[in-house]
Amino acid sequence: MASPSYAKWIRGKLPKRARSRFGRKIYITRDQMSGTVGRHLCEDVLEDNLSNAGFDIVAPEKLSLVEQLEMYREADTVIAADGSALHVLPFTFRPEATCIILKRRSEIPPLITNHVRSFTQAGIAEIDVIKDVAWPRHRADNISLVTLDFEKLRDDLVAQGVVGVNDPWRCPSPAEFDASRNLGRPLSVGFVTDTERPQFLRQLRRTRQEKKSMKDMSEETTVPVLEGQGYIDVLAQLHEKLQPNWYLEVGTFTGKSLSLAKGNTIAVDPEFKLRHPAVNPTGKQMFFFQQSSDDFFKDGFLKKNKISVDLAFLDGMHLFEYLLRDFIETEKAMSKKGVIALHDCCPTTDYMATREFHKGDWTGDVWKTLQILQLYRPDLKIDVTTAFPTGLVLIRNLNPRSTVLSKKYDALVKEFMGKELTDFDDGISGFFKTLNLKDPADVLKKM
Repeated sequence: MASPSYAKWIRGKLPKRARSRFGRKIYITRDQMSGTVGRHLCEDVLEDNLSNAGFDIVAPEKLSLVEQLEMYREADTVIAADGSALHVLPFTFRPEATCIILKRRSEIPPLITNHVRSFTQAGIAEIDVIKDVAWPRHRADNISLVTLDFEKLRDDLVAQGVVGVNDPWRCPSPAEFDASRNLGRPLSVGFVTDTERPQFLRQLRRTRQEKKSMKDMSEETTVPVLEGQGYIDVLAQLHEKLQPNWYLEVGTFTGKSLSLAKGNTIAVDPEFKLRHPAVNPTGKQMFFFQQSSDDFFKDGFLKKNKISVDLAFLDGMHLFEYLLRDFIETEKAMSKKGVIALHDCCPTTDYMATREFHKGDWTGDVWKTLQILQLYRPDLKIDVTTAFPTGLVLIRNLNPRSTVLSKKYDALVKEFMGKELTDFDDGISGFFKTLNLKDPADVLKKM
């Protein structure tokens, strides 16, 4: 049990703000989250049911921390799956309010529920109406897809007094549950049951250990070895070739690539850990933004200051939807002959291309962003170079007025979220056949 004095101290540190724009009844949805997180199936149907009962449907990851705290402070009733969105609820939740937590795993101890109860005197109820749990075979380590008994859930919510007996309520059909389970995933992926999962996890751990210890992969004969110039060397030559007046870098971190710049620079990183010379000796302007790239672009710094970027290096979050957003926003600010460089788009093993971070070589799935640009932006001049170790993509003929990607963004994320390198004929080697790899020196000569 958390100390009441500690909880009071935390609440006292929160800003006193105006009333939340949300209503008194809140449903915390997971429907807007990435396809790599666990969820209840047919959440859209649940959203409609609760909306009919007067609930506002809220995706907290779209809100700032302060907005979330305001929302919880004003709420009388909150319904949510057990998840991290509830960690901040107790700090402003009123004692007379009610929170109903829907379980996602029956056998897991009620950790989130206990956490919430320890910080608040509010009414906390936990509901377990799970009918079935499926685990996508590619991510059966921690992604559960849960089928709820919608009829039993309605009865429980009516008993709790948060849904009316006469409120419209619909139970999804088996076909709808199947469609929700397969959403964004190739039909060939397959699923693991709760009974099969322990053995699956044991084999998965063995496989991962084998991959981590192997230096030479069996694909070595078919997957090109990227032995071109190191990507830092290629970037250095780009700076010399282009002499950019303005250089933008997303994902600066230690400052190794930033130290190459001689013109005006803009560096964006949520957590700078500079270990290389970051101060430009030429006396040019330098701007450091310790924030996410989403927040940086949202603030409109480039537009407000009428900055036209000549060279941009995008090496931020290694998830394709982040890189795609960074590219969309960066292109808007590029000069007529500007160049955007993308890093890590050429993974040479499946293991380095996982969406989950791990130590060692890790590119994430930003290869998907390259695929999207090749498919949906044929107007771009895209050169994929063999820069060591995971390629460097150089993009020219940029169009700051293009809205093709921004209009299709949600659909593209949905389309590519479930794609894997194994979907290509011959796996990674099939992926590399789509790239037309070039020597960096040849590309630089033609710039």
